[in-house]
Amino acid sequence: MGYYSRFMGCVLGGAGGDALGRPVEFTPLAEIRDAYGPDGLRDMVSSEITDDTQMTLFTAEGLIRARLHGVDPVAAVHHAYLRRLDTQQFAEHARRRSRTQRMAQAGGLAVRPARAGHGLPVRAVRRRPAGGRPRPGRHR
Repeated sequence: MGYYSRFMGCVLGGAGGDALGRPVEFTPLAEIRDAYGPDGLRDMVSSEITDDTQMTLFTAEGLIRARLHGVDPVAAVHHAYLRRLDTQQFAEHARRRSRTQRMAQAGGLAVRPARAGHGLPVRAVRRRPAGGRPRPGRHR
């Protein structure tokens, strides 16, 4: 099995596990057992992914872009996180742009606005760009 196949298996397995666990994320074990029986959740209830999978995908996109374009991986992933943040803060605006405009401006993953909460990495990126200095007017 090649590198690409292993990578895709890892990402797809993570996304599947994320979707499987989404309905019970942060739920105490006793409540899960009350709702789904002693073995817990064993069937797919929802096919929606969470911000965890979104962050994984945007991280991968940033690393791929860094490799393809020969740029700093930290800066490329930082930019990918900002694109993901844009899907959260400006989702309505993003839906109004044409698919071609969104592809050209944002990259493949940001074409469709994501619908999940901010993870810790996005909050950290919002405060400091790749160079480490706070953005004017963006920090709290």
